Amino acid sequence: MTVERIHPDEHSDERTTLRAFLDYHRATLHQKIDGVTDEQARATSIEPSELSLLGLVRHMHLVEQWWFERWFNGSDRPLPYVTADDRDADFHCGPDDTIADALTAWQAQCETSRTIEAAAPSLDVVTVRTQLNDDGILEQPSLRWV
Repeated sequence: MTVERIHPDEHSDERTTLRAFLDYHRATLHQKIDGVTDEQARATSIEPSELSLLGLVRHMHLVEQWWFERWFNGSDRPLPYVTADDRDADFHCGPDDTIADALTAWQAQCETSRTIEAAAPSLDVVTVRTQLNDDGILEQPSLRWV
């Protein structure tokens, strides 16, 4: 399935620009995986890296859920792929994992992210969750930052 990658307009308002850049980068990844077989998508890059195209799609699914649904909206829904034994399980693809399944799940999560963003009255709204950063400073980023 070919996805059109549209360059963001240089003269749009901030909300439109945000949406355009997110969709541009989502489409970029989708184009990189288009036409790749499951075997090719599971192939890792140079050792010791475990990076694969399939793992990257699965990771982006997790990232969309982490930032929009969990951080910004406060959901406690379990993150995809992550287990107690393997926090990087999104990158550890098995022989039965397919690119079609990963793309379907990621695209559904992107739609959830779009819905959450569209419902926010402003990009200045801060996330529901807070955490201490590495410097011990409490973080509660805005939707703009997310």
